[in-house]
Amino acid sequence: MLPMLNGENPVGVVAVNWVQTRPVPEDRARFAVLLCELAAGALARILQLQNLQEVTDRLPVGAYRSTADGRLIAVNNALVRILGYPHRASLLGTPVRAIYADPNDRLRWQRLIERRGTLVGYEVRWRRFDGTPIWVRESARAVRGASGQVVYYEGTVEDITERKGYEERVRFLAEHDPLTGIFNRRRFEAELTRRLGLAQRTGRTGAILLTDLDNFKAVNDLLGHQAGDRLLQELAALMRSRLRRGGILARLGGDEFGVVLFPAAAEHARAVAGRILGAIRERMARLGDGRLQVGASCGIAVFPGRARTVEQALAAADRARYAPKDLGDDQTQVWTPDAAWFPNLVRDELARALTENGLEVFAQPILDLRTGRVTQYELLARIRVGEKLLTPAAFLEAAERLGLIVEVDLKVLAEAVRLAKETALRLHVNISGRTMSDRGSLERMLRLLEWAEVEPNRLVLEITEQRMLADLTAIRGHLTALRERGYRLALDDFGAGFSSFHYLRHVPVDYVRVDGRLIRNLPTDGPGQKVVQAIGRLARDLGGATVAEWVEDEPTLRLVRELGLDYAQGFHIGVPVPLAQISEPGG
Repeated sequence: MLPMLNGENPVGVVAVNWVQTRPVPEDRARFAVLLCELAAGALARILQLQNLQEVTDRLPVGAYRSTADGRLIAVNNALVRILGYPHRASLLGTPVRAIYADPNDRLRWQRLIERRGTLVGYEVRWRRFDGTPIWVRESARAVRGASGQVVYYEGTVEDITERKGYEERVRFLAEHDPLTGIFNRRRFEAELTRRLGLAQRTGRTGAILLTDLDNFKAVNDLLGHQAGDRLLQELAALMRSRLRRGGILARLGGDEFGVVLFPAAAEHARAVAGRILGAIRERMARLGDGRLQVGASCGIAVFPGRARTVEQALAAADRARYAPKDLGDDQTQVWTPDAAWFPNLVRDELARALTENGLEVFAQPILDLRTGRVTQYELLARIRVGEKLLTPAAFLEAAERLGLIVEVDLKVLAEAVRLAKETALRLHVNISGRTMSDRGSLERMLRLLEWAEVEPNRLVLEITEQRMLADLTAIRGHLTALRERGYRLALDDFGAGFSSFHYLRHVPVDYVRVDGRLIRNLPTDGPGQKVVQAIGRLARDLGGATVAEWVEDEPTLRLVRELGLDYAQGFHIGVPVPLAQISEPGG
């Protein structure tokens, strides 16, 4: 291809000048000199443009020139490589619209460049020679003639497919759960916000479904985390298959899933929940050859009603989800809360309960299996809403989400301090992972304990294994500091997973509370008896005592004593009662 100079061939310019000049003989010598000068200048220009072509071919970005009607007339090697053509000749003459993934994008490009004259950083999808779509970033200009008409277009092209892929992945992960591919909590709350607004504007109702798995941790412990991940992926696909078009499904964290239905009445939401729980039960029945008992719970909250914000709606669904568990059902039932009282779990109502003595503290006895006496109690929070008294299962998770769990901890701890000063009882108080891991909250707790001047060994501070998972390093340091001050420590729900044994190596505890799921069916569970006996021996070897939870009958009580455990707690020993009703031994 011969380089062009202002749209003309430079050698042709010399020839035209030769014809038009028509020199007279006496000027022949002078004209010959002039002609040589013109020819030398033209040749230098040609060589310069040829060098420019070589430089262009070495560029890492594509470069092109196309006619006004959209045919490629000049391309460099980089553009040939980007588009995957066999050679330059096969790309030359190709209609530009043929390399656009969407021909309409070419029309948009042309309208923009004709209006602006130049385009910088225009991102568009092209198509390679083999049909593979790619993303390119194009900068171009329109070159116009004296009359103002476009003579040609020219520009540069950069392949940004890899960058676009990365950006799309980042956008996907910002709104999707990386394990299951469904929406994450952020997108879930955004969709819920939008539908709450629609419900308020249109007067139609929608519903939230919150579903979680009970004892899912046992899947990871017995079958491995890879099996647990695969199960979550399968369950997400199953739940998605049970939703009609328009239903929003998200993984909110761990084994918790959320669904938004709009428009939907309570009856429709209940039917969807039934389909979801039925699918989960079906899948769980094939899990672990019957070794695992994993159920599911689902709570429904209908909106808008009095749940007019995301926070209110989620708090209501939280309570609905935990009601079946608290009532002792099979943990797969759907329970829809009474619209007259379910919104009371929102921040304002929960905060009011904490500031206006709405939080009540109950105590459940702990039996010393060696002496047969009750000298210790576990203190349990209750929140009164109207005539109803809510147990921790109904409000603790909402308190965590609303940032009020520290206030709950401190209220219960203050009651424990007061009671410890009035009696000789040893009192067990549950402390949340948030209180234990946060420096500011921990300092508030320490100030309360130091101000009260209660004997440290009269208080047992309990933290669950689940909360240990959040920040083992920070919590371990704080627990060590508390133990050095003389406070007793307990690890709650021990044995729910094999990771429990790992914690005993790193966390100084005085009590190990054996998870109630290991105790509940103990008389008929031979392997479980061996596990419980091993826990008792291990705790003794490490200098700690064991408490059996969920002791509900006399045969279980006899058995935990025979297996060497130190203490027992459960409805067979005594139900939780208000603090005023407890008494010291012999009282």
